[in-house]
Amino acid sequence: MAQELVLYDIPTDGIGALSSNTWKTRYALNYKGIPFRTEWIDMPDIACTCKKIGAAPTAPPGGPLPEYTVPVIVDPSTGAVVSDSILIAAYLDKTYPDRPRILPEGTTALQRIFADDFGTRVTQPLIQWTSLTAMRVFTKRTVDYIRRTREPLLGMSFEAFFTPERAEQGRKAAIEGLNHFAEALEQQEKATRKTSTFVMGDTPSHADFVVAGQLMFLRKAFKDGWEEVRKLHGGRWSRLVAALVAWEGEDTKLVAAPP
Repeated sequence: MAQELVLYDIPTDGIGALSSNTWKTRYALNYKGIPFRTEWIDMPDIACTCKKIGAAPTAPPGGPLPEYTVPVIVDPSTGAVVSDSILIAAYLDKTYPDRPRILPEGTTALQRIFADDFGTRVTQPLIQWTSLTAMRVFTKRTVDYIRRTREPLLGMSFEAFFTPERAEQGRKAAIEGLNHFAEALEQQEKATRKTSTFVMGDTPSHADFVVAGQLMFLRKAFKDGWEEVRKLHGGRWSRLVAALVAWEGEDTKLVAAPP
């Protein structure tokens, strides 16, 4: 039995795990049946925590993106500290080969391309659509940090930037992005003459966790958006979330979020 891994995540104000990025790793750990516990760290503490435990940065310093992000895992069985959900998936497949694979053999590059394209077509406009609502569910320390670090880049408050018109633009773009992926999956089903819930067919993979992680964010933090999205394409996205419910457990030993 593997020793209990540690997953670093951002706490919320009472609704549990929310980050779509860390959901990718939660699904992966549960799918592989690897026990883990969560260490909750508010957003302003991510960089110093990552440096302290030896986690690698996920973006260049001085750029528009945060240099250090979650998910990060620590594996006490090997001493490994791994950042970035797809690198974590690759690590788990390599280190625990007797468990179900997250990245099917020979698909890592395709899985990365899928994740990047989904991020551009769906996740980015979803941020535009949901930011004001999502801000309300994080802890005060995290919200204060987001405002302190992001609003100067915007040149205005979040409320002034994320207007109803901008949110509607994001909604339309996100729905268009989901249409793109639904059409591709429908073409695959026609070609194989087989209906499948998962991107790779009969079994889930990292690509499904990418999609479901974003859907979990919607379901927990933006219920009006989830009500709209879950009905799209004959309920395809709702079926995906339902198919992954067995690996949805947020923790095997939940650690209380800091005050």
